[in-house]
Amino acid sequence: MCFSRNCPNCNCELIYNKLGQLNWANKKNSLCKSCSSKTVQKKLNVEREKNKLVLKCKFCDKEFKTNNKDREFCSRRCMYDWRKSISHEKRKCLNCGNEFETYKNTTQEYCSNYCAATSEEKRKKISEWASSDKNPRKDPKVIQKIINTKMERYGTLNPNPNPNPNPEKMKQTLMERYGVTSGYFVSSSPTSKLQKKYFKEIKKKYKDAELEYFLKDVKISVDIYIPSLNKIIEIYGDFWHMNPELYKESAMNPVSKRTAKDIWVYDKKRIKQLKKAGYDVQIVWESEI
Repeated sequence: MCFSRNCPNCNCELIYNKLGQLNWANKKNSLCKSCSSKTVQKKLNVEREKNKLVLKCKFCDKEFKTNNKDREFCSRRCMYDWRKSISHEKRKCLNCGNEFETYKNTTQEYCSNYCAATSEEKRKKISEWASSDKNPRKDPKVIQKIINTKMERYGTLNPNPNPNPNPEKMKQTLMERYGVTSGYFVSSSPTSKLQKKYFKEIKKKYKDAELEYFLKDVKISVDIYIPSLNKIIEIYGDFWHMNPELYKESAMNPVSKRTAKDIWVYDKKRIKQLKKAGYDVQIVWESEI
């Protein structure tokens, strides 16, 4: 709500808005210096500073001055950190043992998808659940419903054009090639055009080079593997792996929803694991090809 008062010097009318700021339109014809915008604003600022309250921040306990008696935080950052401290908690990853932050109302047990995919404990839980009565496919009613649906839609119990008649052989092949009994645990990523282009050049020099090769000992799929040299070549896209020469560590990848720093930490951890297993690792960036 606006209010007005008269200038003590020239007696002209000064109108203020609800925030206590001088309305510039009502002083255009005024020649008095004491009621000019700068002078009046300085006086108002001095009065505000005198009337400010000294309060303690609810999060960092630092003292701050304010005109709002209901204010609880010294800054927005403290307000956001306080909210995060209420909704988040620190947990230990069941695979690598590192601490990570997550929401309190979630059942997250692993710090990353990599740890979840390589966890032996999780594999045991999945296999136990699959063989237990909790698996809905063990329920006779569910089995009969699946049979009825397949017969109604396809007229056969196996609509797959390429059925697998020997599941035991499939498990044996998976075990020999990847060290697992289910294709669920084979972590392979789609091959990019950049990988294929670089692989053609490598294949000319080394005939035994493999594209998208799964290493059974560390259970990691790599871009290019040369068995004769025991060498791994990882092709890093500038956008997906956030090239440090192009992005700052605070930059956010809009697709993966992760910061550049998080991506670099994950990549370093992966490369460190490969080197620890005895492999020679080379990283080639997109901008270098």
